[in-house]
Amino acid sequence: ARSFRNRPDEFTSKQMSNLAWSAMTCGEPHPELLAGISREFVNRRRMENASAVVDSDTDTVTGTDEGNIREEHIDAVTLCTLVTSFAKVGARDEELYGTVAEIAFPMLCDFDARHLSNLAYAYGLAGFVPGLRDIRTCDADADK
Repeated sequence: ARSFRNRPDEFTSKQMSNLAWSAMTCGEPHPELLAGISREFVNRRRMENASAVVDSDTDTVTGTDEGNIREEHIDAVTLCTLVTSFAKVGARDEELYGTVAEIAFPMLCDFDARHLSNLAYAYGLAGFVPGLRDIRTCDADADK
């Protein structure tokens, strides 16, 4: 937890989700570590939303990180691992759950069955219902 707290900017979203998974699997919730992961993940997404360009073909986000360009590919595995880890330790982090939902929603048509079910399971376990705007089906998107 101390290493992450002292240098959170050195960790990718994938690495943060792996840390959260490790905290969950060791049987101790590590609230300080999870709070730091949540804060860093959510703050990065806010920065990206304010100044980023998302390539919808590759789901690559180009944003700024203290003046430097930072590209990060956030995939279904990272999102599912992050939400599942928080949910399984009973973390009630609606800001994180909402942020992950906003990222995942445009990508849902590309999720395989396993990742769709894992994400649904995690949100059910957390008791969180994402407030999704502009709901369409994958078939409707394909018709465009």
